[in-house]
Amino acid sequence: MIPTKGTQKNRWLTHKEAAEYIRKSPDALYKLTSNKEIKYTKRGKPNMYRMEDLDNYMQAGFQETADEIVRDLKLLPKRKYSITKK
Repeated sequence: MIPTKGTQKNRWLTHKEAAEYIRKSPDALYKLTSNKEIKYTKRGKPNMYRMEDLDNYMQAGFQETADEIVRDLKLLPKRKYSITKK
């Protein structure tokens, strides 16, 4: 059973449950853990994952909208550039 958002954030998931939760194959999840892209723990044989860490992984993949990019650019300090010849 795939956990829902209403369950505890610190709930530990098995490898299979975690793969289902982020909608990846178990092999793809192993690749993410071996590349240190997702936090996990290994106490005994199976890898175990916290829902909070899986949510953080998914959140990091959000793409900004055009409005958010423009807003962020407006917040940057203006720089004065000069062109010099050598």
